[in-house]
Amino acid sequence: MGQAVYISGTLLCICFTDNLIALESGRLLQGLGAGSASVLGRSILRDSYDGSQLTKALSYLAITASIMPIISPVFGGWIAFHIHWEAVFTFVLIYLLATFAVGWYILPETLPYAKSSFRFGNVLKKYVELIQNPQVISSASYNWLSYLAAVVSLSLMPYLMQQQLGMTAADYGVVMIIPSAGLMMGSILLNTLNRRFGTYQLIGLSIAMFFFAGLWLLFAPFTVFNLVWSFTWIAVAQGVSFPLSISLLLKPHKKDAGSVSALAGSIQMCLAGFFGSYLVGTWVSDKTELGIFYLILGLTMGAVLLATVMRPKQARETSTSDC
Repeated sequence: MGQAVYISGTLLCICFTDNLIALESGRLLQGLGAGSASVLGRSILRDSYDGSQLTKALSYLAITASIMPIISPVFGGWIAFHIHWEAVFTFVLIYLLATFAVGWYILPETLPYAKSSFRFGNVLKKYVELIQNPQVISSASYNWLSYLAAVVSLSLMPYLMQQQLGMTAADYGVVMIIPSAGLMMGSILLNTLNRRFGTYQLIGLSIAMFFFAGLWLLFAPFTVFNLVWSFTWIAVAQGVSFPLSISLLLKPHKKDAGSVSALAGSIQMCLAGFFGSYLVGTWVSDKTELGIFYLILGLTMGAVLLATVMRPKQARETSTSDC
């Protein structure tokens, strides 16, 4: 269904390239269809893997997700330059038809439970239950906050680098490949360290990277290198925390992995879109404020981690005292 919506939006863009409203409507349908891919992808992985294998699979997903933003603009720019910009939609359609065929004919059904009929009331009730679950909120918050850091940084970096430091748009595009590679480096680092360290220890490592990036911005001179260097550490931290956060989030909810993933993803996008825009518009406007913002996010994630780690200990102490 999601791929069908994506294909419909792409066809609308191809057929009405000279109509702005049709293009915007087609792009909206593309976004709606693409949103299902991340939810279904995580649900399939949750149905297929458990424990450390789930974390490893999610880290591979993160590596792929970090490579695509590097490759896609280059490939899309090559198509637009050598053919025409409308041809980009044609290539997207070919790709979507191929993935649709793979999903329909090759990908097996991974759902281990019987399918249930869709009822909007039941879905809404499930979302209310999930949003009141401390485990869901705490596990997803690492991903929410790291994504918020990336959105705020990417919104502010063009202003800092191009308007204040005088970089050209072309140079900015080349330089920002480095933080994109940082996301991949973080996922690879996670695969290496995951064999020796626990989940919460690795999340603590990603939080330490936030503190390092924030302190670097506070005390280092205002240069392109220091901006890119600090943001790259945020990207590495996100590469480490993303698979761990999703693994913690989905692990107790094998039957409701799709609902949990959809809820967490929608909150993530709303938080980044609305709150991120508010922060950039009202507060985070220079290097120092960006560094303070990183430190605040690090403190928040650290508080969540501490509360999560201490909760089982408090429960054990309570049960012991009751005895």
